[in-house]
Amino acid sequence: MKIGLALGGGGARGIAHIGVLKVLEEEGIDISVICGTSIGSIIAVKYAYNPNWKALWDDIREVLKDEYLVKLSLLFKEKATRNPLKQILEFIRIGKTFARMFTSRGIVNLDDYKTGMGVILKDVKDKNIEDLNLKTAVTSVDIESGKEVIITRGKVLDAVCASSAIPGIFPPIEVKGRLLIDGGWIDVIPSTVCYLLGADFVIGVNVGKDIERGEKIRNSMDVILRADEIARFFLCEMRMDEMDFVIEPDIGCYYWNDFDKIEEIFEKGIIATKKVISRIKRKIWMKRMLLINRKKEQALKTLKKIDPVVI
Repeated sequence: MKIGLALGGGGARGIAHIGVLKVLEEEGIDISVICGTSIGSIIAVKYAYNPNWKALWDDIREVLKDEYLVKLSLLFKEKATRNPLKQILEFIRIGKTFARMFTSRGIVNLDDYKTGMGVILKDVKDKNIEDLNLKTAVTSVDIESGKEVIITRGKVLDAVCASSAIPGIFPPIEVKGRLLIDGGWIDVIPSTVCYLLGADFVIGVNVGKDIERGEKIRNSMDVILRADEIARFFLCEMRMDEMDFVIEPDIGCYYWNDFDKIEEIFEKGIIATKKVISRIKRKIWMKRMLLINRKKEQALKTLKKIDPVVI
């Protein structure tokens, strides 16, 4: 039986994915298929290239010390907010990026974005997704057609840049004639994609935020951004049932840009997985005993309704 792992988006909270991988490896749960969106796509391709949690963790810790990334991250640390879209509003308020918002497709320009992502993906950026050591896909959204796009082939750097392109902050990425943005805007945890790639049992990892009351609503823009936050939360909740099991680390209090707290977030992933590992093993055993895979059938029906583009 093939086990799939679906890694959700959430910025720095996605470091918890590595803690999850640590426990799964130590408990002998082998991953055959891995899919991710946004930060989940970064973890997915790096792990698929070298399926070893320790090597991945050491690499991520080292990469985040890179001088170029540190300078780039300062742009987003000046005004830390819970919502990346709300961060854009803060920059407009202080007058730093007003002109850029109307003359380009993102606060961070394309060259800086690809350079920074290239540093993060240094060992795998020039590889093709189809050549990685695990069956892998990353998801994104075609900003023009509104379709979910599942990327299973082509250069890792382009695919991950597309999957991680937070609208308004990072520019959309053109891949095979399509203009792509962060996949989390449609599919926060790409579990159905794991089934599409052949998984029989899918574990999802939810690193999204809590839906607790946000910051004080001050104006119409705050209303719009808070509404978006709520909509995405409930979209994720509605699709939770598509997975065989969902791991939810207790990280809702962390901001999307809390990359200076990765040790804490990593530990949260470990703690959450250890708490449920016996239940995961039991469910895997039960799935092996069943002749009918109802979860997979349900997920593939959902995917058919969504009608994504696979490239």
